[in-house]
This record gives sequence, structure tokens and C-alpha cells, in this order.
Amino acid sequence: GVAHVILNRTQSGRFPRSVCGVVTQPGQFSFVRGGRMTSPSDGNKAYRTALSVAQLAMDHKVESPVAAALYFHATRVAPGWGRQRVATIGRHVFYR
Repeated sequence: GVAHVILNRTQSGRFPRSVCGVVTQPGQFSFVRGGRMTSPSDGNKAYRTALSVAQLAMDHKVESPVAAALYFHATRVAPGWGRQRVATIGRHVFYR
């Protein structure tokens, strides 16, 4: 879902047009600090999984479970957005 939100943002006209531009926007993703992403080791299983998921999404090999979603948050927070809810996947809620 998160990978598809990133790709949706690149196409929306409201966010940067590149994946890197979307991901490094200030305050958008908790894993970005000071405009940079951390560099986990290639041996990190979660990192390898994330790379695989991102590649599948970029290659359009999986259908988006969050059609047209541009926003998401973790279920542990409640931002009170007035946006249309699209889906909940695991610990994330997705919106248009």
C-alpha cells in the first residue's frame, strides 16, 4: 500500500514527480531524516522485502490495494483528516 501511495503521488501533480522527490519531502515518511534515508545493510531481511515490494509496484506486477490513495498513517495515530478512507492494511490506513 505504501509503495502505491508513493507512485500515486508521483502522478498526481500535487507532489514531486519522482519517487525520490516524494519520499524525501519533509515530514512525509518517518524513515527519512534530514532529507536522507538510512542505509540498512543488504543482509537486513526487512530491507530486502521492502526492495522487492517496491520493485513489484514499480513494474506494475501487483494490483494496487489502495487505488488512488495519496495519504496514509499508522493505526496508532488519529489525525482527523477529512479525507475519504480507501483501505486499512495491517497497521496503516489509506486515504484519497
